[in-house]
Amino acid sequence: MKEVKVFVNLEKEEATIQVIRRVKLFDNPAKRFILEGDGGGFSAIEKRQDGYYFINYLRERNVLGEWMLGTEKPIEERRLTEEETKKLMRRILKEKVSEG
Repeated sequence: MKEVKVFVNLEKEEATIQVIRRVKLFDNPAKRFILEGDGGGFSAIEKRQDGYYFINYLRERNVLGEWMLGTEKPIEERRLTEEETKKLMRRILKEKVSEG
């Protein structure tokens, strides 16, 4: 759902348009928020019963050097505080919105 607010300032002869869009953060069975990814793997924040974790996953390669889907293994994992989680998510969401 989107909400649009428009503020008009006639003195400055400008308008500010604000689009508010609500996004589910952990809306998948793995409870992951993907930060970035490519063919070789991805980074994510995972929500678990005991808190939030930053995890880097790397995929294996076949004999031809191609990345194989479904072979992801965590190569880095660390627990995040709620504040670190919010800060990281804000940065990533701002980047995604700025890209279009």
